[in-house]
Amino acid sequence: MKQLKIVLAAALMLTGLTSLNAEERPDYFKLLVNKTWEILDYKMTGKGEPSVLHTKAHLIIHNDGSWESTEELEGATDGSWGIDQPNKTFHLKNSRGKMVIDAKFSRLDNELLIFDYRTKSANYTMTWKRVN
Repeated sequence: MKQLKIVLAAALMLTGLTSLNAEERPDYFKLLVNKTWEILDYKMTGKGEPSVLHTKAHLIIHNDGSWESTEELEGATDGSWGIDQPNKTFHLKNSRGKMVIDAKFSRLDNELLIFDYRTKSANYTMTWKRVN
């Protein structure tokens, strides 16, 4: 009987920790979609010429799995997107289905979207602010 009580107590503790942990994790999907993001900063390290994004460039991630931008991101202005919440990653594909950005979130909240991604010759960090 004593062992059963210990097992039940341990199970309750683990359940409580799991639900607490789930509450602390942000819902990246809800934070990301149906919002307009405006570029704040764009950094590149490595070889090559960095793209230039104007200060009013916008990125919109739609709820239907599509995205669009007012300027080219790695050669594309629209396409589809996906998210891997446990790994804090998301990707943008162009309208032909080719991966253009495979990124890891550095920060995503109600104010900022910051992600890092790599190409064969460079590393990039993009910082966006929410405008709606």
